[in-house]
Amino acid sequence: MFLSKAKGITRIEKGKYFINDTDIYEIASNIVYPSYISMQAALRYYDLIDQNIIDYSLISVKRHKKLTIGGSKVEFVYTDRRKFFGYVKKGNSYIVSIEKLFIDLPYFSNVKFSDVNEVYKYAYSNKSINISKLEKYALEFGKSTIISKLGFMIGINGFHSKKLIKHRYRNNIILHGSGIKGVDKLWGISYD
Repeated sequence: MFLSKAKGITRIEKGKYFINDTDIYEIASNIVYPSYISMQAALRYYDLIDQNIIDYSLISVKRHKKLTIGGSKVEFVYTDRRKFFGYVKKGNSYIVSIEKLFIDLPYFSNVKFSDVNEVYKYAYSNKSINISKLEKYALEFGKSTIISKLGFMIGINGFHSKKLIKHRYRNNIILHGSGIKGVDKLWGISYD
């Protein structure tokens, strides 16, 4: 009762409130524990894109309904515990690491490959990404289709991953919207 009537405090849902002017990353990543911010909101957090974000996607091992907080939409994407790793605490926010972001994007969202590749190029050229950690996370994630897509992406950007090649998907993967056209036999990728 006290919190619901207090000035400068807003109710999120039953038993959860935030102080007005608190950063949306901090609010969103503390609604459900454990959860971490990923995808488009993480791209914006790391300044890998410059678009304003109103949709905040969080990865969580608990299911939760979508929420709207001050004009921002907060969505929780459920995953099992084996895929829930690779995040860091920044201040009072939990956010995906840059390396794990490039695994979350193709797995949890429907973002085009060409968009992921452009962002990867930017992160790689700025030395924001650790390739060894990216490979480690890809192997820990354990999805051969993601490993193939990731291996292909880092390969067309000048780095050949000997660690990932052994774990690639053995059938053909068709990548639509890659921005280029061809076949990569090493990774089993047909792209257009």
